[in-house]
Amino acid sequence: RFEERWLLGALKSVMGILLCLFISAYHVPLPLEASLPIGLLVFLAFEGWRRYIEVHTLYQQDQKHTRNLIDLYDKRYMDLWKESEELRRLTLDNRNISAYVPPSLLDRLRYRREQLPRLGGSKREATIVFVDIRNYSTLAERLDPEQTLNVLNECFSAWVKDVQSHDGTVLEFLGDGMLAVFGAPNDIPDHPGQAVRCLQTMVHTMERLNETWAVTGGMRSSMSKYASSSKLGFRGGVHTGTVIAGNLGSATQMKYAVVGDTVNVAARLEQLNKSLGTVIAVSGDTWNRLPEDLKKWVRPKGHHFVKGRDQAVDVYAYGSIPLVTPRKYRRLSLEASRPPLRVT
Repeated sequence: RFEERWLLGALKSVMGILLCLFISAYHVPLPLEASLPIGLLVFLAFEGWRRYIEVHTLYQQDQKHTRNLIDLYDKRYMDLWKESEELRRLTLDNRNISAYVPPSLLDRLRYRREQLPRLGGSKREATIVFVDIRNYSTLAERLDPEQTLNVLNECFSAWVKDVQSHDGTVLEFLGDGMLAVFGAPNDIPDHPGQAVRCLQTMVHTMERLNETWAVTGGMRSSMSKYASSSKLGFRGGVHTGTVIAGNLGSATQMKYAVVGDTVNVAARLEQLNKSLGTVIAVSGDTWNRLPEDLKKWVRPKGHHFVKGRDQAVDVYAYGSIPLVTPRKYRRLSLEASRPPLRVT
């Protein structure tokens, strides 16, 4: 410590003075009055030399220590720079990946980053929602591809926000349609109600989008040249039941999916709206688990058989749209346009 070093230095100085005085008094052949000053000068010379050596040694040690600190700081700075670059790269990767992976799935991957993803899934109860744009074929026919893509992106962007705001997960975009699931991968106690509330919000979302297009023109002005009603709408199908939720694909490329009869029924209910002239078709299994306010939102449509299922499905529906009638096409005969054969 500093106090100990100071006492040691003072003791050395006193001992040095006494030693020099003793040598000068008894071993120097000079009078005592002359030998004492000479002894003091000798002591001061040796003490100055010793202090110079100590200071020089400390200076060299300080220089070495300073160089070590500079090297340490440089190394730490490079480590921090590498860590910041790695963090920046991971942030960009997460941002890019999150554009392709739903937030609920991305959170599960982060929590299980040490586990290798495997194929397979588990049984769970969920509510499946299928939606697609009504009259999409007509839309694609009457708009150029760039306008069609813009309309799809605007619809999907709004729909995804509605699904995520009701704790749902969008699994796929199917051309002009979208597949969403409520109750997987995250547990939602009231997944049937959340799914129907999401569709209620989507109805208002489409009204808002049509009002926006009416102000800005674009799609609405292009469609109005060909159709009596240029408003864009959608159809939806909802069914609740047991699904297998998990990873589907191969060991090198997989995706999170839901599989089962519940998914097929939801898809068929969405298509059933065409023949019923409705906007949203809800199965009886979903309707039975809805609160009273949501049950009043839809009206019964009876029992209906859907493609690929032997048992009839109780259907409750919302909305009313003109029934879709198939177009009549005139069959062209190749025989009439074929030139007659000449025999020579």
